[in-house]
Amino acid sequence: MNHTSAGHEGQIYVPFVNALLAIGCIFTVIAFGSSARLASAYGIAVTGTMAITSGAYFMVARRNWKWPLWKAGPICAMFLVLDLGFFAANARKLTDGGWFPLVIAAAILAVMHTWKTGRNVVFERVYGGNVTESELTTIARSKYVTRVPGAAVFMVGSPKGTPLALLHHVKANRCLHKTVVLLSIVTEDKPTVEGSERLQLRDIGEGVWRSTGHYGYMESPDVSELVSLIKAAGLSINPQSATYFFSREMVMSGGNTGMWEWEKSFYSFLIRNARPAKDYYNISPSQIIEIGLPVQL
Repeated sequence: MNHTSAGHEGQIYVPFVNALLAIGCIFTVIAFGSSARLASAYGIAVTGTMAITSGAYFMVARRNWKWPLWKAGPICAMFLVLDLGFFAANARKLTDGGWFPLVIAAAILAVMHTWKTGRNVVFERVYGGNVTESELTTIARSKYVTRVPGAAVFMVGSPKGTPLALLHHVKANRCLHKTVVLLSIVTEDKPTVEGSERLQLRDIGEGVWRSTGHYGYMESPDVSELVSLIKAAGLSINPQSATYFFSREMVMSGGNTGMWEWEKSFYSFLIRNARPAKDYYNISPSQIIEIGLPVQL
């Protein structure tokens, strides 16, 4: 994903999506054969987009601009009545090709809703019963845990979370590196972040540190750079020899999350084919260890 504007955060270019659009356009031309046969699909698409835009405008006015209902309601209702009228007038064209944009919209909506719902459930399962920092230091000083030389960086999805990968590592190996960094990446609502604001570092105790790297939406996270900054701050850590731990979610169905069974299977398919988070962070593959994390939806 490439951000194309430093002034507007939402302007992005995704090469994979662009390729899918090209394939979709070619398929549409071949399937319909002429622009005349696409007229019905075009009418449904345009009027449906107008109605959705009016609804989205109402949500933005209420949630982001904090407009009162008496101010946002009448304006959006006026536009929505006109939009729905146009859409209803085109509804008779559904069997003549108007179904095509609706099928595309339903497929995209299914992908977006399933991904968002699944991510929220996984995040809750991973960090919902989170280990506190005091409990983490207690584990680190335990006589049953051997502290080995070197440094380990555990990637954390939340700046306040304790990664389950660390707990699984300690449980399986009964050891912990002498220097442990819990590293989170936060994307700010601005294009770039000043160098002085790049890194936050805090001592938890027992050789465990919490670090947060801040990046603008037009910047690519560089964990190697962050670890160099951590070393410059005085920690005993070598960016070239440190070990980076990531958790690899292994989604299983059969849980009680409230998601439909088809959503669970579909989310499992999506996450298996998603690009791993470790690929974004500019880390040498030889320094990465992935720990499987079973999550039942």
